[in-house]
Amino acid sequence: MRARKLPFELEDKKSGCCFKGCSAQGDYPAPKSRNNPKEKYYFCIDHIKVYNKSWDFFSGMGQSEIEGFYNDSVTGHRRTFRRNSNFKSYSADDLREEVFREFNFAGASKKSNRDIPDCEMKYIKILGLVHPVTMKDIKDKYKILAKKYHPDVIGSGSEDRFKEVTEAYNYLKSCGIQ
Repeated sequence: MRARKLPFELEDKKSGCCFKGCSAQGDYPAPKSRNNPKEKYYFCIDHIKVYNKSWDFFSGMGQSEIEGFYNDSVTGHRRTFRRNSNFKSYSADDLREEVFREFNFAGASKKSNRDIPDCEMKYIKILGLVHPVTMKDIKDKYKILAKKYHPDVIGSGSEDRFKEVTEAYNYLKSCGIQ
């Protein structure tokens, strides 16, 4: 690759404008080359305009290199892979199922993969159930616990536990568990 020839001379200064003969403050950075953008020249406002007009990123590159750069810019110059010819798009649930199948995880059903809020898990534990649960499991367990803790059956002293079980049942019923 050839080095580009600038129509002016530059000095490599640590402070001040890098334009030869200029003593103004160098507040405006500009790259020294396209290969190492971290190396910078610093210019004053007047000379940064001149430098920017003369800057040619593709200087020294052939037509095929420029086209290659352009094609790579589509993916942000990151490595890509070919898609499988039988590629299909997945919904979130289908993708979750596919991942569970691919890695042979147990319990790949949609019920067990559903994200469960902490409060829902709390109410499932109050009823003495273990996830995954169905609405039938919840109803059956509620009937057993309601009979066990109902104040008319046991008498006073069980109201708090009965209220807790009823609250858990009503919450889980409103969650839309199948």
